[in-house]
This record gives sequence, structure tokens and C-alpha cells, in this order.
Amino acid sequence: MNLTRIFVPALLAATAGQALAQPFVGPGDIVIGWSRGSATPTPQQLEDTIQLFTQAGVQKPDSWNQYAFVQSVEWDNTGGIRHNPNGHLFGMDFGAAGTGCRIYRYESATGWAAQPFFNDAASIAPGFGTYINLTITRAAGLSVSPNNQRIAIAGYDSGQVIVFDYDTGTGAITGARQTLTLGGVLTTLDSSGTAWLDDDTVVAFSSSGQLWTINATTMAETAQIDVGAGLGQSEFTSLVYNPTIAPYLYCQYSNFASATQTTTNKLYVVDPRVSPWVVVKEVDLSTSANTMREIGLSTAGDLYFTTVGNATIIATLQKLANVTNPAGLVDNSSVVVTTSPIPASFSGMDVAAGIPPATSTCYANCDGSTSVPFLNVNDFVCFNNLFAAGDTRANCDASTNPPVLNVNDFICFNNAFAAGCSAP
Repeated sequence: MNLTRIFVPALLAATAGQALAQPFVGPGDIVIGWSRGSATPTPQQLEDTIQLFTQAGVQKPDSWNQYAFVQSVEWDNTGGIRHNPNGHLFGMDFGAAGTGCRIYRYESATGWAAQPFFNDAASIAPGFGTYINLTITRAAGLSVSPNNQRIAIAGYDSGQVIVFDYDTGTGAITGARQTLTLGGVLTTLDSSGTAWLDDDTVVAFSSSGQLWTINATTMAETAQIDVGAGLGQSEFTSLVYNPTIAPYLYCQYSNFASATQTTTNKLYVVDPRVSPWVVVKEVDLSTSANTMREIGLSTAGDLYFTTVGNATIIATLQKLANVTNPAGLVDNSSVVVTTSPIPASFSGMDVAAGIPPATSTCYANCDGSTSVPFLNVNDFVCFNNLFAAGDTRANCDASTNPPVLNVNDFICFNNAFAAGCSAP
């Protein structure tokens, strides 16, 4: 009997009066959007648009199948828990030049049913034309602010970074705005990445090598550091930043030169805590991986990424281990975790986290929140994730008899929660 599927959902429903995520998504699982270049995908291609894998590369039987061409995928930060598998999943269709990108939200509470989130085909004016003073653009690099109230994307045609305000409860986005520089701050006709330094600051990585920070309210841009990436062909950048795992900003740059059929892959580990920012490590992955596409960071400190595929090259999921120790990183040391089980060209990915570090002085404050009330439904979600992952932090009663994790730990945690916390 799987106690986590019976005890905790009932407990949470009683506490919060809300439905939970479907149990097939667990902490550490990797979601991948395998996108195809076909305008008329077959039913099987539609079924396999987004797939779920364990960190060992084992494909789970579940997939998101309502929309085709979804590449960039990202879990939101429900409850302030970054990349929370008990929240919602965003998927973004790169889009067409005339209508711009499309974004969908997959609802955890309804069995991951998808809803058009932006650029719905039923819109009065599809594309960014729906909003005043925004440039219609294809896009990549979707990211969500830590407080789960804003979303950023990077315009492929426009070169602009675009920010929306996001209401996680209603699923509405409002207040769309873009960066101020005429012509954009990013290299156009390249896929660029974004990430969030904090709730108010977006980072964007141009394929020219320039890292920018953008004020998410005023959209003013500040050039931070040029990491030295070169202009080339078919360029891609991606960013990931999660200070609960590591203090570094991980910046991926790739290009594919069709004339010579050669790939350049670089990973720049940047320290944003100092001024000016510095590159603490540059890693070359040009021979251990085909052209890199998007990166994600696991709570274990491993960097995962997808690669580009075509008619002769199979897209892959790869891993670079222990990136939290940049000094130990070695060139061309990434390894293939799994290959795409279906034909795919471009791809995006994210790693479900939802297990914050044990920084709280109060055991029941599992998510380490510092906002009142310290204890809420998110702590039950956090504890359930720890238990499901087999994390020893879920051994609330400190038992040593196998199985170490059992129903007594849920009772123990419930008692700790009922006792309350006087401090975070």
C-alpha cells in the first residue's frame, strides 16, 4: 500500500480544501517537450508531445498530449516552492512568424488537463497583437518568478524580453510588457533563455554572449557581463538559477554550423553575487553532446539538458554531474541519460524540484518559509515530496527500524504541525 497516495492527499484536502496533483509526477522527475517540424503530426506524435522521465532516464507512461509543437516546458513555483510538481506545468509552442508563440497551462488539480494560456486560437487578435505596443514574435526561454507572480519569455523575432503578471489561482495573465530598447536587447532569430534572480529581476542571455538583467516592472535593461560566446548559426541559449541549490547562474550557449556540420556547446558558471559578475568556470561540451537546447538543475546539484535532433541525429537527454562544485567540472564529461523515443527536432525540459533545503528551525516548517503564517498547506506538500523521494528528512520520528519511512512519520509530522511554530 502506498501511504503517500492515501494519507497525505486526504490530510491536505482536509487542511486546504483543494485537489492535489496527480501522483505520477514526483520530485526529481524530468519533463521534456519533444517538438517536431511537421505541420500535420500523426495522432501518435500528438500523444507524445510532452513526456516524463525519471532522473535515471526511465520513461514514465504518462504524457501531456493535447497540443503539438510544445518545446519550452516549466513547472511554476506554487506555494513559493521552485519547480513544484504539485503546481502547474507551462508549455510553450515556439510559434509562427505571423501569429507569435502560444503558451498553455497544464492543470495539476484536474489531472493535467491543458488550457490555452496565451495566444489562444480563439483570441480576438491572436499573437502579441492582443496587447498594445507588444511586438508579435515567436519565443523561447519561458521562466517563472520565485513568488509565482510573473512569467518571462524571450522573443525570437523581436529580440525583446517580455514579462507578464500571472495569477496562479485564476490562471490569468495581465500587464504584458517588453524591454525598452528599439530592436531588442537579444540577438534576433536566435532562441534565448531567461531566468529570475529574484521576484523583480529577470536575467536574459543573448547569443552574442551578453547577460542582461531587466527590471520586471519598468523593463529597464542593465548589461551585466559578456561571457564571450561567439556569433554563429542556429544559436541557442538557456539559463537556470536556483539559489536553494547553488549560488551560481548556469548559462548555456550552443550553435550548429551547417556549412561544417560542427557543434559548439559551452556552459558558463557565473557568480551573480559579486559586482561586476564573474565567470567562475567555463566548460566545453562540444564533443560529448550534440547541440544543446535547454538546461535544468536537480536538487542533487546535477545539470540536465536536452539536445537538438534532426532526420539523422537523435535528440537526447544528458547530464553533467555535480555542477554545484564548478572547480571540479571537466570538459566533455556530459553523459547521455536517454534518447528521444520518438522523432524530435527541438526540445525543452525542466526538473521537478519541490524539496527545499532543511533550513528551518521548526521541523513542521518544511518549506522553510519566513512569511506568516509559517505553517500552511505547502508544508504538507513539502513533507509528502520528501517522503515520496525517500529523503531521510522525512524520518520525523527518527526511527531506525526498516522501513525507516512509514505511516508513523506522517503522524509525527501532523503532531509537529499541530504544535505550531513560534519562529520560522
